[in-house]
Amino acid sequence: MESIDLLARDAATQGTWVYNNALSATLTSLDAGCTSHRANDTLFTKANTFFTTAKCPGWEGLAGESTPNFVCIMHPAPFHDLREGGNVLEVGKYQQKQILLSHELGAVGPFRLVVSPWAKVLGGVGADRGDVINHTLVCAGTALDTTFTVSTVTHLDSSVNQWWVIGCSETRSCHYPVNELVYAISHATKVVTFIGEGANGGLRFDHAAGISVRNKDHLYLLVFAGPQSLAKVYQPSIGEYGMPVGPKLDGTVDQFWTLGWKFYGGYGIIAQNRILRMEVTSSVNA
Repeated sequence: MESIDLLARDAATQGTWVYNNALSATLTSLDAGCTSHRANDTLFTKANTFFTTAKCPGWEGLAGESTPNFVCIMHPAPFHDLREGGNVLEVGKYQQKQILLSHELGAVGPFRLVVSPWAKVLGGVGADRGDVINHTLVCAGTALDTTFTVSTVTHLDSSVNQWWVIGCSETRSCHYPVNELVYAISHATKVVTFIGEGANGGLRFDHAAGISVRNKDHLYLLVFAGPQSLAKVYQPSIGEYGMPVGPKLDGTVDQFWTLGWKFYGGYGIIAQNRILRMEVTSSVNA
């Protein structure tokens, strides 16, 4: 399921309609320390204006509403900034306290919110706000490792953005599925102890020696879309969600069981005026 979801995520986050409050084509200009570069309700007003002008199809008649509805998919980090800033904060303080106390913010304008840790993050490609970690792994990292060794001790004592990304530097159109975020908690010389996304709190993936480790500001992608934004095609004989292959016996005395899975298909944007991507930073990294 994650493999198929990654195909959809890459298609949804590599379109040509992109906006950020810095109004810049340079990702490194986006700064987590700048409040105007973070998610806020004003972005949703702009997105609504964009979609209305572009005649983007939405969900009609949802919950008895007379205007089309859309979806906004985001990571929990920008959701934090949206919930605790601007007009949303004022509504949360004086009218609907569950927005702040229970994190119950389901929609902003015509956009229903989907908050997921699987939402795309461009790690370490934003602004460098000093004490930058831009190191490499000395030794290969193995999934479930809880420490790694970096090339230098420079700035390892810094408190600036303890969320580090391990993996190749990404661009708007080039993503790496095995990049992952870790939270650095301590170090002994060049050996860093961290909290990661793996099942045991370590690494999720293997990483080769020499791969980058960075703490520049991360960029979070807000995807605004409707029911006719993405299309999926697949081989009917294999199925919409793929199919298992096996189990098969292998080995000289049939001592090994192997089980595989395959999927044949993909996703694509139907029309570029039906899906909008906004790039924001987050106070979580400030």
